[in-house]
Amino acid sequence: MSDIIKIAVPELGLRKPREVVAKNKTVRRVWALQLQEVKLAQIQDEAMTSDEDAIKAYESVIKMLDDNEEFLVEVLKLTDKQKDALEELSQSEFARLNARVQMAIIHSEDSLAVSDEQAEPDTDPKLSDANA
Repeated sequence: MSDIIKIAVPELGLRKPREVVAKNKTVRRVWALQLQEVKLAQIQDEAMTSDEDAIKAYESVIKMLDDNEEFLVEVLKLTDKQKDALEELSQSEFARLNARVQMAIIHSEDSLAVSDEQAEPDTDPKLSDANA
């Protein structure tokens, strides 16, 4: 029996949580995307001494973005309208969504399956201002 994760993504119009089965192939794909990100960070940390190095770095960034977008589209079974909404997210919104979905799948933290909008804040901002 496979683990089923419910993921709500209201920023893409998914008000009702989607059920994602954490099959071995999906988990493996998450780890492959994580590895790709580590390799990209390594490339970016190296001194770029030529235009060829810069081109390699930019191509790696584009491939990583495309692969992560494709992953989200397939795992969440997004419609064309939802794919368009995914394209319109800011880079930080996309990164948060991508991380939330990937971490939920590999069970790094179950609470990550809940959308950012549904999450309760850690502290009350009114209390923070009063203590400042």
